[in-house]
Amino acid sequence: MKNISRIVILRQIIQIILRKPGSEMTREPSQVFDEFTISLLFRSYGWSDLDIITSRKNLNCRVSAVFTDVIEKLICFCSMLIDNRGGEILLQDEPGGYIWSLTPVAVQRHTMFFTVDEFDGIWDFNSPPLNRRREMEFVVKRKSMATILIGELWKVSTLSIEPSYQRSREVFAREAFERLLDRWEEWTSGRSRLPSNA
Repeated sequence: MKNISRIVILRQIIQIILRKPGSEMTREPSQVFDEFTISLLFRSYGWSDLDIITSRKNLNCRVSAVFTDVIEKLICFCSMLIDNRGGEILLQDEPGGYIWSLTPVAVQRHTMFFTVDEFDGIWDFNSPPLNRRREMEFVVKRKSMATILIGELWKVSTLSIEPSYQRSREVFAREAFERLLDRWEEWTSGRSRLPSNA
């Protein structure tokens, strides 16, 4: 029995190692982790900070607008959550950066496997990133993570109406965000409508 258990564990480890971003995986419901939040600090002069705060550890992802439109990337990430579609977004700093990934969970379609990898150097699409390493991973409820991120986007959207706030910051992708809000409200059957900031 012990040998069989070891074989099963080894198979699970091999599956995790060989898993590609976007492929489906199997996770037990008890592994869903919801003790986290994400904060977006949309800073002046092209810098932003995405802070992932959990009961286990915290992670600061610094993002440079020279390489990354953080608003557009988060809108894309939210769309992946709504569609239950696996993929990655690249958040670049100067140098280095982070790769946020989502992978569908076959047996629990309301959840996804979320990972954050850090890398060094300048991203080159013709070669793998330097020293890519896993910083964070857990299974999330799709609506929970989407709600957190859309709340942060709505906050920045509301603040960006003020000329004094917008003056030294990147232009907020308002039309793309409004389209995302429409999809999100349809997905949640209108139960999660945000106040209008028009």
